[in-house]
Amino acid sequence: MKRKQITRGILIACAAIVVLCGIVFGLLRLRTKELPDQTVFAILPDTQLYAQFMPEIFDAQTQWIADHAEEEEIAFVLHVGDITNKAYIPTQWENASHAMSILDEKNIPYVTVTGNHDVDDEASKIDLDAYYDDLRIDRELYPVYFSEKRFSAMDTFGGMSENGYNQYHFIPCGDGEIMVLALDWLPSEETMNWVQTILNQHPHTPTIVVKHDFIQPRKDRSQPIVPANEECAKQWDIFSQYDQIFMIINGHYTGSDHGILKNQFGNDVYVAVIDYQSKYHGGNGWMRLLTLDFAENTINGVTFSPYVMTIPEEARTEDDIVYLDDEYNEFQFPFDLRTRFTDIWN
Repeated sequence: MKRKQITRGILIACAAIVVLCGIVFGLLRLRTKELPDQTVFAILPDTQLYAQFMPEIFDAQTQWIADHAEEEEIAFVLHVGDITNKAYIPTQWENASHAMSILDEKNIPYVTVTGNHDVDDEASKIDLDAYYDDLRIDRELYPVYFSEKRFSAMDTFGGMSENGYNQYHFIPCGDGEIMVLALDWLPSEETMNWVQTILNQHPHTPTIVVKHDFIQPRKDRSQPIVPANEECAKQWDIFSQYDQIFMIINGHYTGSDHGILKNQFGNDVYVAVIDYQSKYHGGNGWMRLLTLDFAENTINGVTFSPYVMTIPEEARTEDDIVYLDDEYNEFQFPFDLRTRFTDIWN
């Protein structure tokens, strides 16, 4: 009888050790989750004048991405808004939709967000600064051309807000994933509640927020970066409460700038504004590849024009520049990606 009790005790102890080892192994596996060498995003700044006047420039951008996505290891495409210039003109949406369909055909996932030029505030008879995404009228064309059906066909698609102006995606990143949260240019209180619900459901997923309006280029680069206005400051009050947000990207303000905001945990959030629509030919096709370089612990940017690349050199003007090579358009920005991601995943 004692021998059986001893044997049973040994078996129970062994079982406990096995369970404990499993827990330890699971934690160890979590802590050693592997990161890739890099993850690359293509960014399309405000395309409004292309959609209105020069759709061939818009097409050149997305065609370049389609042709080079595998070679450049592009994981995802971010459009930062002002897709069109006149939201009530269908042909501009048709031009934009055609350009983005080049990515659809190659199964390259992307998000689009609305800019202030993508909503018809005049028809709504609501001031633009008060035309929140929960007040949009039925004649709006953005949900017609960029519907949930279009995005849900992508493997990365996570979901969309009920009003159809906000969505999120999951992009593979080593043993984990990155969430991209794409928001309307003027998200309502209802939308920001939705945002918090999504973030609360994914506290261990590194997150990039994409929206049209957040920071603007600094006139004095020695000054700290701050949200562009009171509305953006309110949004930052919410974003800063979620440590998984490590990056916020926007357009809207002509120029290029980037830097760091500190969230409520004292951790770095990389913020960047990218917009060339006030430049030659409405931006002349300049777009950006943004690389999260986990090997070097940097965020790298290269800004170039696939459209200018198609122009014979002898036919180019002085404004037809292939690469923008100033420090805010071509850069290697120090950012402790490894620690940031490991802390979030754990």
